[in-house]
Amino acid sequence: TPVDTPDAALTYLFRHIILRDVAYESLAVATRMMLHEQVAHFIEQQYPGQLEQHLDALVYHYGLSRNEDRQRHYFALAAQTAQANYANETAIEHYQRLLPLLPAAEQGDILLKLGEVYQLVGQWENAEQMFAAALQQFGQQNDTVAMGHSLRKLGTLQRSKGAYETALSQLQEAQTLFETANAQQPLADTLQEMGIVYMQQGEFDRALALFQQCQRLTETIGDKRGQYRAIGNIGGLYYWQDELEQALAQFEQCHQLALELNDRLILSRSFGNIGNVYLEQGDLARALASYSENLRLAAEIGYLQGVSISIGNIGNLYLAQGDCASALVCNTYNLSVALELGDVQGVVFALWLIGHAFLCQGDHEAAALYMERAVTLGRKLDIPYDLCEYLYDLGRVYALQNRFALAQQCNAEAVELAEAMQHERIQFLAQIALIVYWVQLGKIKPFAGVNELRQMLLVASSPEEQALVHYEVWRMDASQERDRQEAAALYHHLYALNPTAVYRHRYQENGDGINGRCSPTRPARRGSTFHHYPSNLASTSQPTYSWLPRECKRNVFITLNPCLDTPKPVAILLTNHQHERGTAPAAFHSRRDKT
Repeated sequence: TPVDTPDAALTYLFRHIILRDVAYESLAVATRMMLHEQVAHFIEQQYPGQLEQHLDALVYHYGLSRNEDRQRHYFALAAQTAQANYANETAIEHYQRLLPLLPAAEQGDILLKLGEVYQLVGQWENAEQMFAAALQQFGQQNDTVAMGHSLRKLGTLQRSKGAYETALSQLQEAQTLFETANAQQPLADTLQEMGIVYMQQGEFDRALALFQQCQRLTETIGDKRGQYRAIGNIGGLYYWQDELEQALAQFEQCHQLALELNDRLILSRSFGNIGNVYLEQGDLARALASYSENLRLAAEIGYLQGVSISIGNIGNLYLAQGDCASALVCNTYNLSVALELGDVQGVVFALWLIGHAFLCQGDHEAAALYMERAVTLGRKLDIPYDLCEYLYDLGRVYALQNRFALAQQCNAEAVELAEAMQHERIQFLAQIALIVYWVQLGKIKPFAGVNELRQMLLVASSPEEQALVHYEVWRMDASQERDRQEAAALYHHLYALNPTAVYRHRYQENGDGINGRCSPTRPARRGSTFHHYPSNLASTSQPTYSWLPRECKRNVFITLNPCLDTPKPVAILLTNHQHERGTAPAAFHSRRDKT
């Protein structure tokens, strides 16, 4: 059908796709390719200053032509544009089309970029293959700096998987190459990654030295992205050592840098890190608001690990409230993604939180099974700082099952590890637990246990620790009325500051609530009121899994009783349980996405 234009004789509009296809297929292949190239060339000539607006059309037409030179140019440009905008599938498609058009000697940079996209979307095996292929290619060219980039990316990926020994080896190789070439910016990036590995292993002094070195280096060369990472990782060290005000100051500084850089990936991470601090401080409304932004941004850019971490942290928030069912749903999803990615540390963290959710519901058997798995995998990962907390929690569960010999064994190891790692909070908690277990096992009399506990008041450095001592004294000897009153008053105060379920429960157990009076009303927080997000995570009855993006059907075989070293293969079964509600766990750290 002719179109009413000045060039009507040369222009036609096909009103049905079949007519268009028939006309197109009737052309010889060579003619088609020539016409596509002419159309693309016309666009270039007609819109020389607006080529980015017509990039899709140029990729399409040159892609169907024989002009490989223009294909290389526009495939590369389109892939980089898509990657920058987190259009991940499009970026992967264009990089894959580009690679065969390049000589082998020119493929290295594209392999690295394709690997970056694969890593972001959770295709870690493909990412590792791309990075390894790039390393081989650059090695043949003896390109020192490019080899360093490949090794750094491989090391970062191994660190994400929890393979810390391999990660350090590759990162140290990269460090040597960058130092030889005097490449300052990639050297700073490599030192950041090494610091994160040391932080994960609890070697905080070594990590801090590296992060501070990176901060000085990035400030010298004017690398804002590097400054963001250094400041954020120093904040992470403060966070893990319970210095929350310092951590929040660092994370807020990071947030401003992320806004200046206009990068949704690092902005997502900054929201998550700030949310973790708010949760520790008991500001649940702000914590949830931060986690919601963290989740929204991670989902927008297709950052699968970030989605998993944010949902796991929302589950942690539900646990703090005592909403066990919602916590279980969140962390079941968290576990499924971690298994899919091969994120071993994420698996450990999810198992631990699932154990806490079952403990909250009063299912001590299920709690023990999941925490045993967390301990076993934690041993394999070499994360002693976290492991001492896992061991302490597992001992608590064994004690609730009246398995006090096992509880004492786990707790003794927790004390030893906590002392070695200078984990003061777990040192204190585990020492209290050991005294309780000694009494239960008949190793000391209750009056001696009370005296031992009172000695712990001398080193109790916070109202929470003081409350715990008075609480355990009263539980050990119900005639200690003064300790009951002290515990009630302290838990009332703690609940007003940080309205967690464990504080509420202990006040009710020790205070006037035990005689039928109401527990204290949760205080209003500045900002918005608390809203559950997303609503389908906030089930108050039996948890459902219909909303989950994928099913988790993988089995992981690990040792059943890690404290006894008695191997027994068991499968992680993500089943739908319904149990009586119990006491929510004491506060514990959320998972921090690495800056």
